[in-house]
Amino acid sequence: MQKIVQSYGTLGIAKGEDAVFGSAIEKVRTGKFDVVRIYAPVGLWRVSEAKKKWFAALCESLNHEAQTVNELRAVFGLPPSKDAFKNVVRVELAPFREKDGARLRYLPPASQVFKDLPGIGMVILGDQSVGIGFAVHGHHTVVDSTIFIQNREIVEEAILWFDEVWETAKDFQLREARREISLDQGLQNAEAVYEAKEREPA
Repeated sequence: MQKIVQSYGTLGIAKGEDAVFGSAIEKVRTGKFDVVRIYAPVGLWRVSEAKKKWFAALCESLNHEAQTVNELRAVFGLPPSKDAFKNVVRVELAPFREKDGARLRYLPPASQVFKDLPGIGMVILGDQSVGIGFAVHGHHTVVDSTIFIQNREIVEEAILWFDEVWETAKDFQLREARREISLDQGLQNAEAVYEAKEREPA
């Protein structure tokens, strides 16, 4: 597999949760990106220490004094349960509360608007590289393997795909400084999705 994807300019394959998030952290700390795009359908489903470090690095990259990322656009799939929303989503996203460069959106739980959420995640670093993440070790709630590809044509195609997802999630905003939607407002609106489901007849 490595030989096949190398022909497309692969940066490498990261295996294991620490390696996956560690490699992404190194890239945002050492690179310079106008926009970092993230699609993480299960990115907020469970607590992960490696992912916490990744989110902390993203927040640091948005700091004006040491800025390596001008804007973050992320789309997350909400977890199936309200408990996971309260115990994971609210806690994990808290560091982005004061980050105006962070534009966060979500896709409702699969039982709501979307019947199925693809389990493959993606991080696009500017126009330089794309990491395609997936789970291979017996679970589906965290990415533990990633292929990093550095090929302009592939990155451009990935951006086009992401932009469609971004547009799909336009009505589900967690944080949007450009429209003056705070993280607390976005989280309150997202929690209403679970409350509406609770009111549905069995």
